[in-house]
Amino acid sequence: MLAQGAVHVTGSCGSAACNQHAANFKQQALRPTPRTIRACISAHERCHSSSGSSGGMPQPGQACTATGGQAGRVAALDVAKPLINHHPSLPSDSLNLSRRHALSSALATTAVFLCTTPAAWAADVPSPGSESVLVEPSATMLTEPLTGLALRMITEDDLRSPGNMVSLWEKPGTILNPRWLFGEWAVASTFTKFRAPLGDRFVGAGLLAAAQAPVDQGGLGSTLQFQARFYSTLPDTLSNQFKFAVGMLPSDAIIADRAFNLEQATDAALGYAGAVANISYDTRAPDKLTVEYARLSPDMRPLPPRLSEIYILNSQSEAPSEDTFITSELFRQVSTGGQSVAVQDYEVLTSFTQVQPGVVTARQRTVMYLQPNDPLFFQAFGRATAVSDYQLSLTRAPAPEDALGAIACAHTPKGYIQCL
Repeated sequence: MLAQGAVHVTGSCGSAACNQHAANFKQQALRPTPRTIRACISAHERCHSSSGSSGGMPQPGQACTATGGQAGRVAALDVAKPLINHHPSLPSDSLNLSRRHALSSALATTAVFLCTTPAAWAADVPSPGSESVLVEPSATMLTEPLTGLALRMITEDDLRSPGNMVSLWEKPGTILNPRWLFGEWAVASTFTKFRAPLGDRFVGAGLLAAAQAPVDQGGLGSTLQFQARFYSTLPDTLSNQFKFAVGMLPSDAIIADRAFNLEQATDAALGYAGAVANISYDTRAPDKLTVEYARLSPDMRPLPPRLSEIYILNSQSEAPSEDTFITSELFRQVSTGGQSVAVQDYEVLTSFTQVQPGVVTARQRTVMYLQPNDPLFFQAFGRATAVSDYQLSLTRAPAPEDALGAIACAHTPKGYIQCL
């Protein structure tokens, strides 16, 4: 949350000011810095929080009380968008896969307010070559700057592929979740938004048809329900390797049961239990899943052999607060059926928020990118071609009565039952 208390700032603040600075940057080929952008957003958030989300503005000279709030964060980001648009090092993203692909990977892989009170900005634009147009914001104003994944979750600009993960210490697919995600969950996922930011010609006809389908066929407004599990394990991390080497006890962590979660979500997306015949996944090689689909349809018609190999190319996470956890995973899915082969890259962003113990809400965005062999690949230039939004609610199953003192229990892939 934002720091409490009054913040006095000087200068000018407002949407017009942000737009003017952006125009100056573009005209003189200057680049605002991430710190500059955060200053713009932070200044706006403080004044709007003191005046409420109704849009009323404090008068010049007034103090801004920073109380935070989600609606204000969105408003402040809109004000700063011109600056973000002119900063090439920040993700330029529009947000929002086919219903089937998006949900198949979602759980399986896994306040800002508007201000017009005086702001800490300099009015004059320096000559070309200067690094920053704005006065450095105070420490108070940067109490809670927007971070990478949080920004990707809310930006309405172009999203770009995060690229393959390069790390000497971690493997893609290794996401350690907060302890409050432990347990077995009933999940409801509602498809709320679809966009083709570069135009329909960058999106396959099947994907567009899926998004435009009626609600009862998985289109916008449809809700899928399935189960998800998160359990405790001793991850093969560098820290645990060191502890084991020196005779210390390794630390446990909460991870997603990827195979179970993927099977549950895929069955729900395809519309019947048993749509997935088998999933192969080894936590010691966490960057690959192999999915075999059923050979019989629900009406017992024979189906050709179908297989999907899902590679996790990049995984990231961050925890802005004790009750918020954000993840991003980039997948490459190679699907074969009959004589056809389809390859698709897509990213799944999820922001979990613990409302209370056992109750979690989540926002999810799935983003599709083109393959290099696509004729439009160089025109897309790494930008998202299709973006889908989902709203999730998760309710944890209570521990059984014989699990004395336990808050929750979960089955593990090896058939054990854990209780915490």
